Amino acid sequence: MSRRQFRPPPRAGNSPPDDTGCTVLHVDMDAFFASASLLGRPDLIGSPVIIGGGTRGVVLSATYEARAFGVTSAMPMARARRLCPQATVLRPDHDLYSAMSDAVMETFASITPIVEPLSLDEAFLDVGGRRPPPRQPRDDRATHPGHGV
Repeated sequence: MSRRQFRPPPRAGNSPPDDTGCTVLHVDMDAFFASASLLGRPDLIGSPVIIGGGTRGVVLSATYEARAFGVTSAMPMARARRLCPQATVLRPDHDLYSAMSDAVMETFASITPIVEPLSLDEAFLDVGGRRPPPRQPRDDRATHPGHGV
């Protein structure tokens, strides 16, 4: 079953489900590859961009501007180009994605010692035993106006 075919079971009432006591987070960084690619091409921010290449390949990622035209991940490149001919197509930079993923996973590890990466842009975090955030130095000026001016 694909994600598009999945339908969550009906819930009783209109309130959100009770997740009290849940200690595992699922992080899936939407448009991770497109966002990472745009770091080196800020001139393309705000325009439709497809990460992929060739005519027989598939879309690795797309910006939200390209998605508005119906472009999705894993779509054949030929179809994506037909749906959004004005899009800029960038070749994937796997070294960049790997380095950015390492940095993100390092950030997760600073929050909790139990991080289970699933892919470069997805992980489970067990926050049940998370480390408390580092304490920030107290700023007396904020609590005592007029002091330290």
